[in-house]
Amino acid sequence: MANATRLLIKNGTLIDGSGCDPVSNRLLVVEGNRISLAGETNGSMGPDTPDDTVIDAAGKFILPGLIDAHCHISLHQGALLGMKYTSTAEFCTLWAAHAIGRVLRAGVTSIAVPGGKWFTDVTVREAVEGGLLEGPRMVVAGRALSNTAASLIPIRIRLLKAFRPIRPASYAIRATSSFARPADNASGELI
Repeated sequence: MANATRLLIKNGTLIDGSGCDPVSNRLLVVEGNRISLAGETNGSMGPDTPDDTVIDAAGKFILPGLIDAHCHISLHQGALLGMKYTSTAEFCTLWAAHAIGRVLRAGVTSIAVPGGKWFTDVTVREAVEGGLLEGPRMVVAGRALSNTAASLIPIRIRLLKAFRPIRPASYAIRATSSFARPADNASGELI
């Protein structure tokens, strides 16, 4: 990597994530996608070259990339104004590709996706690894697994109670506390 462009981040306050206090006036040298040096700005590193990209981080903080250990990039449920067919696999993939760039720009450099729609997350991970999209490192599970409509069971029960068939007038009505309800047997239990 002798002729590779380096990124030099100078004069920033480094928070290394180890729990130590922040350290001022630091230098980070990034070669490729790896940090090759973290030290003092006036340390042992050779001089800048014309190929180097230099960022003056004076008055700013330098942090390691954040990790989101539970991130669903393909579970967009909302409708966009003027858009039809937002629940298709194709739209979901476009949405996830858009979202993954926002995740990276927020400082998250690694994510774990425990499941999503279709194989959108796998497709987006492949696009990031292939250089088609900019995004964090991704560990993905693929399609989400779930029991059938388990989250809808409480809703189904409420709906069944709300839309119970109307009983014929021949059913007895008896008073219980302050309201009346149909009695289907001697104990007054509801069906």
